[in-house]
This record gives sequence, structure tokens and C-alpha cells, in this order.
Amino acid sequence: QNVDILLSDTQNNMDTICSVLEKVLAEGSNGIIFQPTSDSDIASSRLVSLLKQLQDANIPYIMIDTYYENVPSSYIVMNEIAAGKMAAEYFLSLGHTDLCMIEQSSNVDSKLRMKGFERTCPTAPYRIEHDSNLEFSIREMLSSGKTVTGIFCYNDGVAKKCYDILNKLGISIPDDISVISIDDTIIASTLSPTLTSIVHPKEYMGKAAAKAMISILKGDSSWPYLKVFEPALAVRKSCKQL
Repeated sequence: QNVDILLSDTQNNMDTICSVLEKVLAEGSNGIIFQPTSDSDIASSRLVSLLKQLQDANIPYIMIDTYYENVPSSYIVMNEIAAGKMAAEYFLSLGHTDLCMIEQSSNVDSKLRMKGFERTCPTAPYRIEHDSNLEFSIREMLSSGKTVTGIFCYNDGVAKKCYDILNKLGISIPDDISVISIDDTIIASTLSPTLTSIVHPKEYMGKAAAKAMISILKGDSSWPYLKVFEPALAVRKSCKQL
């Protein structure tokens, strides 16, 4: 489309996002696409001010993958709550009702995914916080007397750690415990057994953001821009029919 692109790594840091936006405002740009931090759904006062300055300068922005609730909404995201709901529904379709979820309460995506999962479960799932004590937490769950037949991990990286711990403890996947995750990264297809995971439309979201920005700049679409992708399930071999 004959556009020049400047790429920057925000390092999942709000101050770094602010520094990049300050540079954009100083040097000029027609539009900006950025990924908000995953550890907060509220923009800092500094970032709120910078996004207001972008609006005043008629520089449209689109947030991708997640968004801040206290700034004008313009985003392309996946329906994270629906993704958690889909994971729970798949477990239930296989006869699993005694479930566990491994979450990271500081992560925005994790909170939404777990909300959808927990709402769909007929009984409250066993909760584990993903941290440096994950192995201890899984051991504690297994010795608690609660029968858990399925574990929902908030992303594939956590699922890999879960695999490693369960294998170390002699727990078979999926014969003893089934596992579902979200993101469908390369990890999912390389684990043994291969991991059932909710597909995150990463590439499609990137293409959609680029097309949306070009359309806005041409005047064919209006700002703010909103688009929500619905999740899909990639079924592999990590879940067992009870």
C-alpha cells in the first residue's frame, strides 16, 4: 500500500509505550498500532495524556490484542471470555466436571479467560496461581483429596510447565489428567501428547489492524475502530473422553 513502517518493541512496559508515543508526536506519523501492556487494563495518566494528544493531532491509533478501559476504545482483540467458555464447554462435552484452572491474576488476558471458564463450569474449579511455586501447587492439588480430571492453562507456556510437572510426578496426559490451553502457539503441536488449544488469531489480527489503519487514512473507515475475533478450538491429543 506504499506506506513506511516504523517498528518498536514496547517490552510490555507502559513507560516504554509512552516514550514511543512521545517520539511519534515529536516526529510525526499518520497512524499508530500498538499492543498495550498485559499486566494492566488501565492506562497511566501519562499514557492517557499522550493518547489525547494523538487525537488532538488527528493521528488515529488502534490497540491490538487487548485494550485500556480508561481511554477512547479503538482496538482489535480476540473474545477472551468466549475462549475460556469454549475450553470449559469442550471439557464438559468429554464428561469432565472436576476441573482445575491455572491462572495469572495479574495478567489481563488470563483474568478474562478464567472468567469465561469459571462461569461455564457447573461447579467451581480448583484454582492455582501461576508462579514460581507451580510444582508445589500442583502437588498440593493432587494430594488434596479433590479428584481433578482436567486442567485449563491460561496459555501454552504454562501448559508446557504443567506437562513437565505432571510427567515428573508420573501423571499421564491424558489418561490421568486432560489439559487444554489457549493461544495455539508452536508449543501446542510440539508437546507430547500434542496439546488441545484455543486458536489465537495472531496473524489475522495483525493483518486486520494494518488494513483498518489504511482504510481509516483513506477515509473509507471511521475512527475509533472496533473489531472482535471469535475463538476456535484446535483439538489434538491432550484430552480424554471419560
